[in-house]
Order: sequence, then structure tokens, then C-alpha cells
Amino acid sequence: MNYHHDDNLEEWENVLKGILLDPFTNFLDENQFRIDLFDITDAYIIEVFTKELELEEIEIMKCDHQLEIGIKCTQETEKRKRTIPFPFSLNDHPMHANHKGDLIEILIKKETCHKELHPAMIKMIG
Repeated sequence: MNYHHDDNLEEWENVLKGILLDPFTNFLDENQFRIDLFDITDAYIIEVFTKELELEEIEIMKCDHQLEIGIKCTQETEKRKRTIPFPFSLNDHPMHANHKGDLIEILIKKETCHKELHPAMIKMIG
């Protein structure tokens, strides 16, 4: 198994601290959509709360050291977007997403694998 977690623990803690302490995060939670981040043994979990949003399309994309989440709502012309920084490249980390009710759960595995074996982008219809 190839985990980057131990090598980047301090960097990851700084990223999380920056997100949690940044007052702009609360603004984005209220005006775009709320997200929560979890660091578990073998993965990172990002929860996206979509309560009161009429979802048309959800797009989740790995962009090197960032995860971009875009949500298109049925009554809006602009896509709502959030970007989550990571202290390492996400390119070789498998990603899965599930949409259940008012919650989108994104799971990014800590174990790396070959890029061809997993998608860089996930699209879901609301």
C-alpha cells in the first residue's frame, strides 16, 4: 500500500486548519453550499450538503492538488463551485461519490493506484 498520509500529516493539518479558520469558508457555506471534511484511516471524506437546492447536475473533478465541486441548480444560470485544496496531488488517488437525499459523499482513497484505473471527474444528474 502506498499512503501519502504520513508524509503530509502536518501539511494536511495546516490545510484543514486554514479551511476551518477562514471566515470566507462560512460565507461559501451559506452562499454556495456547505461542505465538511473528514480524515479517516484509509480515506478522506468530503460531505456536500444540498438541502434546499434543486439539483440538475453535479460535477466533481480532481485537478492536481485540488478537488473542484460544481453544482448546477435547475433555477440558476451560474454553476455553484467550491474548491478544496490538498497538500498532495490527487491524480493517483481513487475517487468515488454517492448522492443520497440531501447529501453527496465523496470518498478519496489514501492508497494510490495507476491513473488509468479511476476517473479524474465524476458527473451525476440531480
